[in-house]
Amino acid sequence: AAALICQGQDRSIAIASGSKIEITNSQGVVQKTIQFSEEVEGYPVSLDVSGGFLVASTSMSFLKLWNVSKSTPKQLGATRKFEGFAQQPLGEIRSVRVNKDGTRVSLLVDQRLNAQGVPAENGTLKVPDARIFVYDTDSDNFLEYQVGQSCVPVAHFWDSTDARLLCCEVVPQALAYSEKPMPPEENKKAPSHCAITLFIATSEQILLQDNISCIDPENHSVTRMPAGLIVPRVYFSRLGTSEDGGDPITKNVLRDFAGLENMDEETTAALLNFSYHLACGNTDEAYKSVKGVRSSNVWESMSKMCVKTGRLDVAQKCLGQMSHARAAGALRQCPEQEPEARLAVVAVHLDMIDDAEQLLKQCGRYDLLNQLYQASGNWEKALDVAKTKDRIHLKPTHYAYAQHLEALEDVEGALTHYEFSGTYRTESPRLLCSMGMTEELGNYVEKSDDSHLHRWYAQFLESKADLDGAAREYTKANDWLSLCRVACFNEDLDRAQKICEDSQDQAACYHLARHLEAAGHFKEAMHYFQLAGRSSHAIRLAQENQYDGDLMSLALSSDPSGMAQAAKYYEQKGQPSKAVILYQKSGQQKRALELCFSARLFDALRKISDELNAESDPTILAKCAEFFMQHEQHDKAVHLLSISKQFDRAVQLCAEHDVQITEDMAERMTPEKNSMEPSHRAEILQEIGKLCRKQGSFQLACKKFTQAGDKLKAMKSLLNSNDTEKIIFFAGTARQPEIYILAGNYLQSLDWHNDPEIMKNIIQFYSKAKAFDKLAAFYDACAQVEIDEYRDYDKAGGALKEALKYMTKAAGEGDERVISLQSRITLVDQFANVRQMAKTEPDQMVAVCERMVDLPDIESAVRMGDIFAQLVEYYGEMNDYNSAHRTVERMRQRGIVLTPYLDRSLLETIYRAVGQPLPEDEGEQRPAPPDEMEEEIPEED
Repeated sequence: AAALICQGQDRSIAIASGSKIEITNSQGVVQKTIQFSEEVEGYPVSLDVSGGFLVASTSMSFLKLWNVSKSTPKQLGATRKFEGFAQQPLGEIRSVRVNKDGTRVSLLVDQRLNAQGVPAENGTLKVPDARIFVYDTDSDNFLEYQVGQSCVPVAHFWDSTDARLLCCEVVPQALAYSEKPMPPEENKKAPSHCAITLFIATSEQILLQDNISCIDPENHSVTRMPAGLIVPRVYFSRLGTSEDGGDPITKNVLRDFAGLENMDEETTAALLNFSYHLACGNTDEAYKSVKGVRSSNVWESMSKMCVKTGRLDVAQKCLGQMSHARAAGALRQCPEQEPEARLAVVAVHLDMIDDAEQLLKQCGRYDLLNQLYQASGNWEKALDVAKTKDRIHLKPTHYAYAQHLEALEDVEGALTHYEFSGTYRTESPRLLCSMGMTEELGNYVEKSDDSHLHRWYAQFLESKADLDGAAREYTKANDWLSLCRVACFNEDLDRAQKICEDSQDQAACYHLARHLEAAGHFKEAMHYFQLAGRSSHAIRLAQENQYDGDLMSLALSSDPSGMAQAAKYYEQKGQPSKAVILYQKSGQQKRALELCFSARLFDALRKISDELNAESDPTILAKCAEFFMQHEQHDKAVHLLSISKQFDRAVQLCAEHDVQITEDMAERMTPEKNSMEPSHRAEILQEIGKLCRKQGSFQLACKKFTQAGDKLKAMKSLLNSNDTEKIIFFAGTARQPEIYILAGNYLQSLDWHNDPEIMKNIIQFYSKAKAFDKLAAFYDACAQVEIDEYRDYDKAGGALKEALKYMTKAAGEGDERVISLQSRITLVDQFANVRQMAKTEPDQMVAVCERMVDLPDIESAVRMGDIFAQLVEYYGEMNDYNSAHRTVERMRQRGIVLTPYLDRSLLETIYRAVGQPLPEDEGEQRPAPPDEMEEEIPEED
């Protein structure tokens, strides 16, 4: 590596040689030596000199900087390792460049990647880094800037006059290392082969200033590479030979200096400062830097620079300085909110049409882009934008293009685009007429299927007195009104009538009807008025000409106002029956009823009453109800009284005349909640309930009593219906002790001992009512059933114990009923044990039975027949038939019927064994069934 050092007229060369840098004169004589520690720093691999400052990078990625403007090189700062925070290596330095004042050093870097594509010191794959690094000596920090995706920097150099501006050559390369992938929108802006200029704005920021393609557009698109940067130009050298005669060195003016490349150094420096501060976003400093400039060209250039950099606020000041009133006024009046759209306005006034186009595309304002294309005469692009991006303005764009073509007298093109814009119905005929192309107009309309065009052309021909041609065109347009009008004008009534009959067009029929009325053909006029849907006109003609026969049918097909008009006419003519029908159909029921009463039209009145409802006039309802009461039609009277909310009178009428109340009638007679005092409403419901109960509608009576709040009466009514399921449901929802008791008493009247569900409900209802005496009586009845039906004294004892538990709750410990139950339980338990002793202790069992037979109150707990039957069955099993016979005879002596207790076969065996005949009367007798417990439900008023 070597670098040329220029100091005035002296020239010397810095050469990297091994582990040192030798500074020689132009003859190669070494004058100075800078030594490196090869073990610590490595050997120098890249050198650069600028403005008296020398920079070197070593093989171990160290940077060293010297001031070589003096006789002895002086190192600036400490040796700097190329690494980031936490001593993380940033790569291998490929090339270094220093700026003119030695404050910043730019670096191009390579990265060594491992198999996973991650940077590593021992990586085998060496690829260029897509970033350019800048070392800032003041902050001792490395800045970085990524030039693009799949692009790498290959050359770099600083501006020789300004220490802030850096130029870098960028080339596309697929194999490039990028630490962070760029966003898609930034990737689209990534440069191809180009030179980019960068502002090193601060110690933390690098900003893009310009982008210049390395393809020379003025010299057969030859590739070139940047060679130097001296504001305001970038210099390029051509690759290869110059056989075509072109210059080997070319130059491009920076974007911010376009048109100002020949300014003096002071203005150039001011513009560079302006560009720098603008890139940093420091508007005030940017404006201060050019405040002293007086050239309008400079201000115009700065305005264009503001457009390119997107600084609208600075552009406004620049327009003011260059006295561009038209552009400033347009910008002030611009209503758009997007900054890009406002910048596009400035760009248009500065003749930057391409930039305005890009700005409008950038902010998505394709409507303004469409207008820009139209204003610049680029109609193909305008139509393309309207078709793809600005569909809402597609037709206006076609219309504007058609007007443009009309001005150029391109008739065919104008007609085509008028059709595309949807304005051909008026614009195409206007165009052809204005140019006197009458024949072409006829041909154009003839080819079209649009009815509006044919109607317009028909009117045009009619204005020229060509009625036949006009009729032909009106027919194509299906304009039956105009056809009928032309026929009437020619007094061709037959054709006019045929047109109306065939088309059934209401407008045509109305026109013909008015024409016939004016001609005195009233019957035909009425017919066509009716076809036109103008029944009121037909009715008017019928009344004026006393066509009473036609008037009724016309009125019935008319609207309510027409019916009322005809009804009034019939009323005046003394035909009330027709008037009533029409009044009723027109909705004037009150007037129809008044007419029925005055004319005593009873049949019509009945029909009207059938159509009355709750929304009818209460006065009408009351009158009709009065009428039906006078004629003893009480059911209809009740219906109307209920509808008119005369509930008391309706209920009274039902009671007086025994009107059968149906469910619908009961609902109609039920006042709505909050429509009257609750007590009054309850009285009405009570009366309805009593009537329903009297008529045998017990469930309906239950419903009304419930609505009245008297659930006890409701339950009593429901009990009369014998609907067990509904009784159980109602008792469960009523939640009143009296109702629970009534339900339990009712269920006891059923076959509860064969239905466990009924038994469960009885116990549940008595328990909920806390009617312990009733519950005790029920358990007592259960015990008696177990004894009488099944001779099961074990279960009977359990039932009696339950009865004792609830009787104790009801009456207390010392009550006679409790004491009686306790004694019964003792006897029942004793007899139940006796039956168990038959197999284990038979002698004791016989003794106990004999004692129990002699007890005085034994029948209150144990049936005497069961005791004797136990003895007889035991003796029979022991084949002691004499004792068994004696026991049977004792039963007969006490008047006990044998068959309910003893099996007939056993009796026959006993009597056969003792040689006695079986008494004949024993097979016929049966004990009387026990009485069922019922409770009489008294009727209440």
